[in-house]
Amino acid sequence: MHAEQWAAANGAQLLQVKTIAASHPSAAYAQTRAFYSRMGYLAVEVFPELWSAANPCLQMVKFVGRG
Repeated sequence: MHAEQWAAANGAQLLQVKTIAASHPSAAYAQTRAFYSRMGYLAVEVFPELWSAANPCLQMVKFVGRG
């Protein structure tokens, strides 16, 4: 929360996180994605080979301020 408030106060419109995509079988990363979703982050795009084919990357963003 503090980072979001700081970012918005300093002119940021979006925050971004990256995590492992749902196509990966990890239950721990499923919990991570659920946490970010509860915090208001939206899934934007999967990059299947950004990190490696075994670790597909999910980009998530959250709006924190107005431009």
